[in-house]
Amino acid sequence: MFHTDNIDISAKLDDFTKVTHTKLVEIIATDIHTCRTLVYPCSSYRVGLDSKYDAYIELDIAILPGRSPELRKKLGEILLKDLRELCNDNNGVSIDFRVAVSDTDTEFYFGLSWLGLTKTNDL
Repeated sequence: MFHTDNIDISAKLDDFTKVTHTKLVEIIATDIHTCRTLVYPCSSYRVGLDSKYDAYIELDIAILPGRSPELRKKLGEILLKDLRELCNDNNGVSIDFRVAVSDTDTEFYFGLSWLGLTKTNDL
């Protein structure tokens, strides 16, 4: 998740990520141990040229392939609602919200050994 540093959510992130991981398990039937969250507050950013937005937040979710487009859309809509609720007390900052749900390209994703998908490099 990337967000501009003028969005004050640091005190809420622990709860938000726990709830997000729980929803991922429920919605896409994944294992909780595969959920990882990285949060990047950005101090240098631009939203458009003359944008009406003062701030930006994006939640990127990469899931293993095989889920239907309908399920991915449902997940994206739920997470967008949650992201808006996370930032509901933004002190008048106009926020541009984004959620992207994509499939992980397992051919080039390394470290999935416990799933039997370990990649090796025969140098």
